[in-house]
Amino acid sequence: MVYGILNLINFAHGDVLMVGALTALSTVVFLQSKFPDAPGLVAHACGLGTAIPTCVIVRPDHRRVAYRPLRNAPPWRRSSPRSAFPIVLQTIAMLVWGATT
Repeated sequence: MVYGILNLINFAHGDVLMVGALTALSTVVFLQSKFPDAPGLVAHACGLGTAIPTCVIVRPDHRRVAYRPLRNAPPWRRSSPRSAFPIVLQTIAMLVWGATT
């Protein structure tokens, strides 16, 4: 949970990082299955190279969907959409990578 300069609590930092980490894991597993003789450092660098853009793409969507509409909302209305975005990210991750990863 992060309390930012907008004076709003942010619950989605961990979930954005989770999506990036699962993207990196998928990349590393794919590269190691296709190129088993390649050094592990190369696969991990490629995994990091896919995780960073994924997080960069997901993060502005969170701000656009959950924060921008709530800037002028009353305080009692500010929590539910921000709390729902991490649940949406978790559900998408379970659909893409499975619930037992």
